[in-house]
Amino acid sequence: MKIVIEHIRKNSFVSSIKKILNQKKKSDQLIFKSQCICNYYDEEKSLMKSVWNIQADSDEAVFRQLLADFANDVHKFKPKKVLIDAVETQQLAPDMVCTLAPDVFLRIDRNRKLQKIAFIMSRNIFVTRSFDFLSFQLSGVKFQLLFFNKETIAYDWLSEQVEPKNKSRNVFQTVCRAWNFACRA
Repeated sequence: MKIVIEHIRKNSFVSSIKKILNQKKKSDQLIFKSQCICNYYDEEKSLMKSVWNIQADSDEAVFRQLLADFANDVHKFKPKKVLIDAVETQQLAPDMVCTLAPDVFLRIDRNRKLQKIAFIMSRNIFVTRSFDFLSFQLSGVKFQLLFFNKETIAYDWLSEQVEPKNKSRNVFQTVCRAWNFACRA
């Protein structure tokens, strides 16, 4: 009898875990994967997550392809919110970001549903500085763009209808202040 009860408990536990995993699969659907980008879409939340992994030895063609793949999925799925996880990105030349990214983000701005884009940035100062230039070039877009250093904070901002309590805490502004201070010294 004890063996039967354990078997039932084990099977119900396993089946409940399988149900949870199936629900996770349904909500975060992998829509595109390549060597340096993975895009996921949650239809229920109208949220697209894009994980970028650009290595230090990557050239302009790799970044151009990453941006094209990203833009294609934004146009195809028309999310209201986008989370870009660029934590694993090792290096980006500022001139590459300045010449390629603005056109892509301005085209994405034509998606009338898009409301917010949250960037989770690498703590690499050169990567952060590269995106510093991008934010200045995108000052006229209709969607909100903020930079973060923690995924949980970025998700909280994307899920809320209100502004973050303290905008100065986002990593972009903090690193830019440090960079500008270091350049003056």
